[in-house]
Amino acid sequence: MIEGLGILQSVLFLISNIFLYPVLILLLVLLVITLVKIGEFIFEYSLRNRDVKKLEAAIADAKQLLDKQAFDKVIPIIEKSSPNPIVNGYLKEISSIIKDYHSVKAEKILQEYEIQVLKKLEFTKIISQVGPILGLIGTLIPLSPGLLGLMGGDMEILARSLIIAFSTTVVGLAIAGIALVITIVRHRWYAQDISDIEYISATFFPEQKD
Repeated sequence: MIEGLGILQSVLFLISNIFLYPVLILLLVLLVITLVKIGEFIFEYSLRNRDVKKLEAAIADAKQLLDKQAFDKVIPIIEKSSPNPIVNGYLKEISSIIKDYHSVKAEKILQEYEIQVLKKLEFTKIISQVGPILGLIGTLIPLSPGLLGLMGGDMEILARSLIIAFSTTVVGLAIAGIALVITIVRHRWYAQDISDIEYISATFFPEQKD
């Protein structure tokens, strides 16, 4: 019984140590991805300039042009009032159906943009949750050889193990913290964009709303 328990412990110890290097590699990959996401976040921030009053005034002007059948002038007016990429992308999508008044298709486009927003938020949200898990795994695995080194009086092994353990914890938490901040701020941004898109959609296709 004792011998079987010893074999089981050895197998689990071996398996846990096998996971160490993949975990370290994944943490480094996530760190690089997070740095890229920081760059994307800053660039996206530089493009955003939301002015609700300006947008409302542009939509009112566009509605008047729409009533006059001046379809070619409608989209450019709103594009100038909202430089945000998601809103502009929606405007380009509906520009071809405003004249034909396809409200059902407009609703479908709106739903697709809502899904697109969720996809944009998914990746950093996953990173914010996976980062601490990998950091914890990277912390616990080196503790086993570190404790064995302590038992054998080998302080060098213990020191190396603790360095790896603490480093993975810090990296994992840093990745998660940055990804969480990006996710929260982007969630607010995209909620504003969807609100603007719904307002535009309700103005141009009022029959699709209750």
